[in-house]
Amino acid sequence: MKVELGKMLACCLIAVGTVVGVSVCPGPGPSASVVHAYGHWSIDRSSAWWDRGSDTFGAGVTDNDSGEYFTVAYHLNKVSRDRYNIMESKNQGPWTQIGVIDWSYMCSADIGGAESGGPLFAHVANVCAQKYGYQKMF
Repeated sequence: MKVELGKMLACCLIAVGTVVGVSVCPGPGPSASVVHAYGHWSIDRSSAWWDRGSDTFGAGVTDNDSGEYFTVAYHLNKVSRDRYNIMESKNQGPWTQIGVIDWSYMCSADIGGAESGGPLFAHVANVCAQKYGYQKMF
């Protein structure tokens, strides 16, 4: 059984990228799009955006189970000093509330739980923040 070192290295790199959750999708030239895979979703970093002044951000997402591509945007609607309603819009549709962030009893580790927007919200937030040079948004 002959093993080619180049093919084995390529397989190892793909496996490591899958475990880490990041894969590189080739694009036109040096502006290759980086896709961040999180469970059921792949978030296209090149489409990520963040309007810090309006607490609004979003990105293009592929549902890895169905192959469906959609855009998602989130807006943090300030209710009080410590409380924000998390609003979501898919494919530029109507805004719907999907959760709450209440800093009076929550910490950053709570973001992405059922009460605070869910995992897609947290992953999109972090990809948007990372695109602008931050480690994470919350």
